[in-house]
Amino acid sequence: MYHQATVPAPEVNSTLRWGVAVFVGMVLLFVADAKYPPIAENDVFGLCVALMLANCGLALGVLWVRGMRDRAAQWKKLVMAITLASCAQGICVYLNGRWDRAQAISKSLTIQEKRVIRGGRSTAYEITIESWRGQGQADRLTVSHEVFQNHQIGERLALRIHPGALGLAWYEHPRQ
Repeated sequence: MYHQATVPAPEVNSTLRWGVAVFVGMVLLFVADAKYPPIAENDVFGLCVALMLANCGLALGVLWVRGMRDRAAQWKKLVMAITLASCAQGICVYLNGRWDRAQAISKSLTIQEKRVIRGGRSTAYEITIESWRGQGQADRLTVSHEVFQNHQIGERLALRIHPGALGLAWYEHPRQ
């Protein structure tokens, strides 16, 4: 009679699991921002800050309850909690656009400023338009090179703005 020995499954390093989760969240953030770009970035930034503060508060609470035992591991969890706020932001922006079933609002807005942003190997084209809400601060949009070249300051740009399922307005990328 043979006895089959069982070999315990190797434990996956928790740092690797967190790293994979963060990587997936960051990819989702970039995909969501490209597909459903928020028109009021301050709204999304506020959401991200709120999520980060909630995560930090939770992590600090865990540190306090555990009496600061194993500080290195607890601080790693705090850093991961802060990083997860970016992942949560990506998920919220994606679901906000994906679940949005409301009719888009068409607006013709005046271009107030144009900027070229150059980084290492990439170039982004940004325009500032009057507020789509009709009051308040102007909104900044990232647009394609063609839209940037074909429109001048003072001209009007047609935009289709969606209210967003979670209340974060987003815009369809303008065409020439």
